[in-house]
Amino acid sequence: MIHLRTMRLIGVVILPVMDRRIKFGDGGKNWVYPEPPIKSAGSGLFGPCDAAAWLLSHPIADLALYLAGGLTLLVALAHGWLGATKVVGPTQAAPSAKRILHALMFLSAVYWFAAGLLLLATPSLFAGDVRYWVVIGCVLMLGGGGIGNVWAMRGRHFGGYALLVISALALFGALFGI
Repeated sequence: MIHLRTMRLIGVVILPVMDRRIKFGDGGKNWVYPEPPIKSAGSGLFGPCDAAAWLLSHPIADLALYLAGGLTLLVALAHGWLGATKVVGPTQAAPSAKRILHALMFLSAVYWFAAGLLLLATPSLFAGDVRYWVVIGCVLMLGGGGIGNVWAMRGRHFGGYALLVISALALFGALFGI
C-alpha cells in the first residue's frame, strides 16, 4: 500500500521534474517547467494536477466520449459475464444451440468492448472527419444494438436503454467535438 506522503511526493516533486521540457536552440542548457493549463482552487492529492484541473482542461465533447467509452466497457463486461453465468449456463438446450447462444453473448460483448476502447481513444488519437466517422460507426453499432434490444425485449431490459444512453453521449461527442 502506498503511503499518502509518498503519493504527495510523487505528485508534487517527481512528476513535475519528469515533465521538464528543453528549450529549442539553447543546446539543452536551460530547463523549462511548463505551466499547467488550469490551476484548480482546491489542493488535491497531487497538488495542482488534480481531477478538477483535468476535467476543466478537456472540452465537454471529449468528456462525453470518455464517459461513453467507460460505460461501454462496463456494459460489455457485465453482458459477457451475466450472459455466460445467468443465460447460457442454466439453459436446457441441445449442445449446438447452447454453443450458438454462447457465441452470440460473447461476440456482442467483444464488439462492445472494442467500441468502448475506440470511444476512449478517440479524443486523443483522432481529429476532424476521422474522429467523426469513428464515433458515428460506434454510435450505429451500439444504437442498433440498443434499439434491437428494446424491441426484442419489449422494453423490459435495461441493457437496451444503457446502449441508447451511451449512443447519445457518443453522438454528442461526435457532433460537438469537431
